[in-house]
Amino acid sequence: MRAGISIAILLCVGSLLIANPQTQETTNTVAPQTKEKQEASDEDKPVSFWMEKKLEYSQTLLRGLATGDFIAIEKSGRQLATLNRVEGFVRHHNDDYRAHLNTFQQVCGEIVRQAKKENLEGSTLAFNQLTVSCVNCHRSLRRE
Repeated sequence: MRAGISIAILLCVGSLLIANPQTQETTNTVAPQTKEKQEASDEDKPVSFWMEKKLEYSQTLLRGLATGDFIAIEKSGRQLATLNRVEGFVRHHNDDYRAHLNTFQQVCGEIVRQAKKENLEGSTLAFNQLTVSCVNCHRSLRRE
């Protein structure tokens, strides 16, 4: 039963990630934009290097979760953690952002730990926490 719930969560999160792999970097507006305005402004902005790599690694991680490939899960978790450390060094501009970087780093560590144990449910839960971390960080960046 728990495996079925985990798979359902995995599919929901995966569909969100796969549905829009060209996610654009956030804007500096406080209020959310209308869909039409957002689509127009998104076309003008390049995807940041950091975001592109994070999306690439997280999609590989999701693929690993869906197929039960613990080697791919662990590798992607390590790649995300490494990228996060480098990005943190380059973009450590405020305390709130650093807090998000720390959360992201801890969750990446949990993904790696669960993959080493070959615990699919634990890996899936950690991936869900990673997704929440991303959403919270981008919400914070949009407020700036």
